[in-house]
Amino acid sequence: MAAMAMMAMAQPTPEPTPAVPVGAPLTYDDVIGPLFKSRCGMCHGGGSPVMGLDLTTYGGAMKGGQNGAVIIPNDPQGSLLVQKQSGAQPHFGQLNPDELDMVIEWIKNGAPEK
Repeated sequence: MAAMAMMAMAQPTPEPTPAVPVGAPLTYDDVIGPLFKSRCGMCHGGGSPVMGLDLTTYGGAMKGGQNGAVIIPNDPQGSLLVQKQSGAQPHFGQLNPDELDMVIEWIKNGAPEK
């Protein structure tokens, strides 16, 4: 029990969701990238991203990590990222429902960069 409390204390606090500019296209550059950077980048970014998954760049997000691709354009249900975020066991960097809906919509639309 004490070990779990220590782990919870050691985990970084996620950044608040970045504001989406009104009328901004749902692209990686305009919406999804800033979301991933603020909510996921602490673990899935930088020089040694967890599981080799760097979500802080479009190329890294589309490449995936040690488990392969996590984003499959036009197929949110087949995308590991959506599966992990929608699963019964919450991921540490759990997106809130509105954030996850944005990611799902972005993937449905082909996961465009720009």
